[in-house]
Amino acid sequence: MYSSLTQNWNADFETENDSDHSFESTVTLSMNSDSYSDPDGGYLVNWMESYKTLIPQDSDPYPDRNISSASEYSYSGEKQGFETEITTGVLSSGEDSQRSQTSSGSIEFSFPRYNLSLDNHWQVTPSYKREFSYTNKSVQKDNFGEDQIQWFSDFGKQTYFYTELPFTEFFLESTEEKFVRDSDYLENSIYTPSFNIAFTRNFGSRLTDLYIPSDVSFDFEKEFKKEQDSYLNTYTWGTELTSRAVNLFGGYGSNPVFDFYKTDEYITRLGFQVKSVDTLSPEDREISLSNNLYFTGYRENELALENRLRINYVKESDRHFIYDDATVAYTWIVKPENKIYFKYLPKRMIRMHILCIQNLLYIQQRPKHHLMT
Repeated sequence: MYSSLTQNWNADFETENDSDHSFESTVTLSMNSDSYSDPDGGYLVNWMESYKTLIPQDSDPYPDRNISSASEYSYSGEKQGFETEITTGVLSSGEDSQRSQTSSGSIEFSFPRYNLSLDNHWQVTPSYKREFSYTNKSVQKDNFGEDQIQWFSDFGKQTYFYTELPFTEFFLESTEEKFVRDSDYLENSIYTPSFNIAFTRNFGSRLTDLYIPSDVSFDFEKEFKKEQDSYLNTYTWGTELTSRAVNLFGGYGSNPVFDFYKTDEYITRLGFQVKSVDTLSPEDREISLSNNLYFTGYRENELALENRLRINYVKESDRHFIYDDATVAYTWIVKPENKIYFKYLPKRMIRMHILCIQNLLYIQQRPKHHLMT
């Protein structure tokens, strides 16, 4: 009898030379085989056969193989720091002539600065990132080692990723020319350089935390995309403001107005995003506003109210669309002292248990046509 077999192997490395420096690296390999035959013997035979799954099985001639890795280094000084993260990924899948390999990767640099301005609680973090993903359909590899060699072979041909100076790809045509040339033999390819700057501060139980942002971010990215024989360049600008406040008006709050619940939390996000294709002039736009309210009772009951409103403008149709999502969730927990008893089930003692029940109401609005012109 045949069944599916999924195998995973993980390796982790972590070091901290002192309180200011840290390094962490993770490598994960996984393989999914559809033609695995279960051992058919006695207990002892099956137990011995199970150890064979510690190594990759060859029962399926076309297994799905995946390799992923992530490495992070960070330095935290008194006033400033440095962080970098590098990721890679390989996915080999498909059968016979349809076999293909999708390779991906990214590199990101961040430069946080601490204790800036006003009450010295602000942190400013500029960051720069490059990421890619592409699919090569002209590969027939047999194991993890050959998959990784193919990753390096394809990556070495993508010169736009490692020969252009930071930020120049946003404005120079040379990056686009290299991307078109280097991606010619690939089925599809995406390359996305991006820049972000984030301002964050500590938030707490002050009334001002309700409306003064605790997180402000600005980002800009350019996506180079090839899909079969077509090429597109998409520019995206975005900003988001987030305010957070906790423990304001409940029984344990800084302003205990209501005593029928214990704690509360308020999160508000306001975002604005602009996209354009093959031009820096703004085209499609989106404004979003979301509110999240959480209340906790004295018996650990929880009430969650969430709402998100989005207004989109699509230049191609010259129309506005409105989307609205709302969720109300109430969770209540019962902790019997000695047992849970159901009328039509045998009586039995069940200790160290709880009964958790959640009621959920979800409302969604989707326009069938434009709502504003």
